[in-house]
Amino acid sequence: MPNDEPEKVTETDFDLEELDEPVAGDDSYLKSSARLAIAAAAFEGAVSPSVRRKIVARKNPTAVVIRVPTPAWIGPIGAYWSKHFGAAWKQVLRDGSDNRRHSADKGSDEVALELTERSVVGIAADARILPATLVAAADFRINIALPSGELMAEAVARYHGKPHDCDFSKISVLGLDFPDILASFRANSSPREIRRRLAAISAKTSLDNVSQSLPDLKTAVEYGEARRWALNLAQDIEDFRAGRIPWSAIDRGAVVYSKDPGLGKSLWARMVAASCGIKIVESNVADWASSGSGYLSDVIRAERQVFAAARALALQSQAPCLLFLDEIDAIPNRDKMSDRNRDFWTVVLGDVLSNLDNGLAVDGDGWDEGENKRGRIIVIGATNRIADLDPALMRPGRLERAIEIKRPNYDGTLNILRYHVAGDIPDGDLGEIAVLIENATGAEIMQCVREARRLARRRKGTLSSADLRAAALPRSDLDPETLWRICIHEAGHAIGTLASKSGAVKRCVVRENGGGLGETLIENVDLVLPTKDDIENRAVAVLCGRAAEEAVFTKASSNAGGDLKSDLAIATRLVSSLYTSVGLGGSLAYLADSNEVVELLRNDRLLRLKVEKHLAVLHRRARNLMRRHREAVTAVAESASSSERTTPASAS
Repeated sequence: MPNDEPEKVTETDFDLEELDEPVAGDDSYLKSSARLAIAAAAFEGAVSPSVRRKIVARKNPTAVVIRVPTPAWIGPIGAYWSKHFGAAWKQVLRDGSDNRRHSADKGSDEVALELTERSVVGIAADARILPATLVAAADFRINIALPSGELMAEAVARYHGKPHDCDFSKISVLGLDFPDILASFRANSSPREIRRRLAAISAKTSLDNVSQSLPDLKTAVEYGEARRWALNLAQDIEDFRAGRIPWSAIDRGAVVYSKDPGLGKSLWARMVAASCGIKIVESNVADWASSGSGYLSDVIRAERQVFAAARALALQSQAPCLLFLDEIDAIPNRDKMSDRNRDFWTVVLGDVLSNLDNGLAVDGDGWDEGENKRGRIIVIGATNRIADLDPALMRPGRLERAIEIKRPNYDGTLNILRYHVAGDIPDGDLGEIAVLIENATGAEIMQCVREARRLARRRKGTLSSADLRAAALPRSDLDPETLWRICIHEAGHAIGTLASKSGAVKRCVVRENGGGLGETLIENVDLVLPTKDDIENRAVAVLCGRAAEEAVFTKASSNAGGDLKSDLAIATRLVSSLYTSVGLGGSLAYLADSNEVVELLRNDRLLRLKVEKHLAVLHRRARNLMRRHREAVTAVAESASSSERTTPASAS
């Protein structure tokens, strides 16, 4: 029985010794342009001489599909094909730049007609955008990976037209696109000069150096649940490599999110790759829209190039890899799109979803039977606005789960400090500083250490705990009266929290940092199902800052208001939730979540009056508490004004 299956060609067919055999159209030892030399090395590294002979020897029209690492390789491989297999072939080159024409349902009729008379070759980074008929009818399917160091040496020999003895075995072009490689081949350059340029440009990528200068994920307790998930992933990948589990047992991906910027999501992704021992491709989704002229075709092309780069990396390394998509919320949620933007972004989202399903396939997109359609690529997204993600992105088999990265607790803060001081300050001294800046973001802690090192340089000394403390609690330029009022306000929060039994006070300090003048770190009672009393008690503690000012100074200042993070905004959202979302205010109707409630209050006068009346009642409770505990408020304020941390014991 004849074998009707298409010839499947992979890089494993290649045998270096076979290069000595004469092959039709082979001019390995003739001087070539750099563009053709690189393309030839990559192509002939993926296709053995025997297969190349089969293609040349076929008498009948032949269909060939070639998948290249990225769209930038399409032109060079097409030029190589014309030179080595003849210009009589019909070439179908698709880079995804024309979203209307570059799709599987376009061009099949023309391909079918061409195949009745001559051979057709299709070249693309994503086989799904080639005519469906060409893919289905292909006699040969070729995967071209990024060339290895040995193949780069062969490319240099072709470029110079003669052999050389320069060792390229340690050269890696992972993470480089065709133009990056081509830029190293300059006129009159020796093999060693080309090798030096390749090494220099490769060193600028993070793919081969991902584990250098990174914190150890095993001890990075500041990442909480994200750390635990990543360590499980690393163990799963180790089990897969050992043959204990199939790839299908491994998570496809996740989205990490945080409510504040600066919590190290990008750093965490690199740490995950290092912990798993895999390469990483990084892309900021917001940059897709700024590529080219901003047309739909430009965005689609930029998006597909990212996915193609991940697939090329996995193909070349023959190992799992990680694709990190930062600011993934730049792809809008269809439920929240305006009619004006819906047509544009629906196409982009659809293409992303398709790529998540099968566009990352290495060996399982219909070319071969694989364990899953995506191939051995893990996708991690990152966002500060998890609510803005389209639910389809989170479907099982795509990104699957959302993991929050929170502000670090004491242990996490201490670990971040330990990493940045790099042994210059003993752990025993770091503990005191960790208490003072607990709950700061990783970026804020890094800035604090940087400022401490600057202070040490100014006094011509080495970094000390005193420098770190001075950076954490910089001297305030506020006048004494304003400083004292701020101390009273923060002390009010501390005492109010304890008196209302709504949480534990971790510290109470006054400092000018990030626009804030004072800070009381409170660990709220962790209630899974808070009651109306629980919500009211939290609102009272929040209002106690303003109430303390009234108890001590008779009149309050504007310190409690001003923006969406202010005391009044927080208390308003807490009380509003009773009436709009949790059914504890006399109505069971769900009206809005905490992010939408302010707009709802602006437009609903009756609701606004109801919330205002409730806030007034709670504010009276807060004032009564502050009058009753005025001496404690003053004592805590005095401690805070002297830059001493306030503990629960001293507050009580």
